[in-house]
Order: sequence, then C-alpha cells, then structure tokens
Amino acid sequence: MMVSRTLFYSLAFSLMILASSCGEVNKAKMEVEGKQISSSKQTKQDFIFQIIDKKTKRQGGQRVNIFVKYRYTPTQSEQSKFIDYRKVREVAVKYIMPTESHPQEDQWENLSKAIAEEIMIMYNFDAISVQWQTHPNDHPKGEALYEPGFHGGVYTIGDIEPLSYEGFIKRPE
Repeated sequence: MMVSRTLFYSLAFSLMILASSCGEVNKAKMEVEGKQISSSKQTKQDFIFQIIDKKTKRQGGQRVNIFVKYRYTPTQSEQSKFIDYRKVREVAVKYIMPTESHPQEDQWENLSKAIAEEIMIMYNFDAISVQWQTHPNDHPKGEALYEPGFHGGVYTIGDIEPLSYEGFIKRPE
C-alpha cells in the first residue's frame, strides 16, 4: 500500500501527539511503516474550559463568563491520569458571587487575578491564564451602570498565551 509523504507525516505526528498525551512517550519517537520520526522538542499540554452566562450580584448585577486555560508541568503531563477539571472549575465558580475577601464592588481585574493565583497555589500548574468577561447591558439611563460592550480582566501567570475571547461564547442548544 502506497502512502503519500504528507499523509505519512500527518499520521506519524498524530501518533506522537497521542502517545505523548497518554504519558507513554517522554520524548516523541515513533515508528510508522518502518520509518522513524524523532523529536527532541519539549511537548506542552494545556487544558481549557469556560463558565458561561452566569448571573452575579457584583457591580449592580451583571452576567459573566469565565475562561480558564492552564498548562500542566512536564511531570503532570507524563502521567496518564489528569486532574479533574471540575475541581479546578469550582475554584473559579466561587468568585462569581461576592465574598468577604472579594466584596460586591471588587473589580474584574482583581477577580481574574485571584482565580489564577488560587488555582496555581492549589494545583501547581506550569502556567495559567484566566479571563473574566462581563456582558454588556443596555441601561444607558436606567438604574444599572451602563456598560456598552463585553469587558473584564485577563490575568496570566507563566509561559502561556493570554486568553482573549471577544464577545459572548454561546452554549450549544
């Protein structure tokens, strides 16, 4: 069976990713159809999740989205069992409503920073980026503070691309 070079390398690369994500290969070295691909590049493994369209009592009552992306340490990514993201998510969720340490009038930038720092302390990831995104409202002359566009803070610790989602990410129906 003849396989094109592009297909061969694509398949080999996919196998390298699969093997390294399963923790079975530290340095990517695979053999496909008798040919070997070797890479000494360091692999990185990230996880991302979103919390969307949640109501908060903060700053006059708003709707918010929270996006979290974290990077496992090399040791964590070599394991075949990863941290259940729902536990990490619980840390972010608790900041949606005001607390004594982060009261109702706390600014969005402080909240994204607090989420990132608490997650890093708890799980010791290699890096993290947290985006707190507040929905716009249409109250230019109403009781609530007029906020015409999506806005909020992004806080990043370590070597990871900062999150920058723009606009509302809608839950699939």
